[in-house]
Amino acid sequence: MNKEEILAKSRQENKNRDIAEIENGKSASKFAVITSAIFAGVLFILEAVITGHNNNSLWAMLAFMNCMMCGYKAFRLGNVKMRPAAILWGFCTIIVLILAIIDFTEKSVL
Repeated sequence: MNKEEILAKSRQENKNRDIAEIENGKSASKFAVITSAIFAGVLFILEAVITGHNNNSLWAMLAFMNCMMCGYKAFRLGNVKMRPAAILWGFCTIIVLILAIIDFTEKSVL
């Protein structure tokens, strides 16, 4: 295989996207997840301190987002090392979702 064939195959696999652009997207995704978790934590603490209530739906959204990211890597892309994380985030999502639903039903006026 010569240099041109390798480049053509690489372009085909990456759909003519730049490798640096792909890596920047990955870095941006990681940064977004980490900063979202910190932001959600700050909001959760502020709400708990100011109102005395917990916003479990906020944590359900964050846990679901992480569950889907880990699940995609684990099951769609075949990264076996990510499977425990995907399963753990799935359990966290279910638990916090149940807590959020309980909060909704307690606050509903029916």
